[in-house]
Amino acid sequence: AATERNILLKQIGALSLALAEQSKKYKRGEKPNALQIATVAGEIVDALSGANTAGIGPSSIRKSIKQGIELLTAIQQ
Repeated sequence: AATERNILLKQIGALSLALAEQSKKYKRGEKPNALQIATVAGEIVDALSGANTAGIGPSSIRKSIKQGIELLTAIQQ
């Protein structure tokens, strides 16, 4: 059963794949470059005045990208 968390992770994975397809900067080999994506996302979040940034640091974003892509590409049983 798909949990809300897994759905959100898959959406993050899908957005990362889309971003990687649009710009080589966000691609490493054939996969999204999670470090580059997390860096730019962090810059955007930092620019938001008064944003609730708890839990969305670069390492957390990279982890979510990795998990989301894994969930998207997992073979369904």
